[in-house]
Amino acid sequence: QIFAVLGGGAVLTANLGSITASRRGPAVAASTAVATFSCCQSLGRLFGGTLSDMLTNRGLPRTWYTLVLLILMCLAHCVLCVPGPVPLLLGVAVAGSAFGSMLP
Repeated sequence: QIFAVLGGGAVLTANLGSITASRRGPAVAASTAVATFSCCQSLGRLFGGTLSDMLTNRGLPRTWYTLVLLILMCLAHCVLCVPGPVPLLLGVAVAGSAFGSMLP
């Protein structure tokens, strides 16, 4: 599970420029997509521990948060398959936050 979240984030980190260039429809600048990913990754790192603690306070083991991140990364990559600038930025934002929450 850990490698699916980290691998999905690493793929976006390394290939976001070519992903934005290859999409159809209205263009989104690669710098915009990278900035969105970076900001959401930072927010994920800031708030990931708090969200994990919320699950722990409800009696769930901390490892359940990994499952939540895996589902978020899966949804983000599914949204990236939809054409258009809004799904691109939404998918990048969700993937960035999941990727940032996974790493300390």
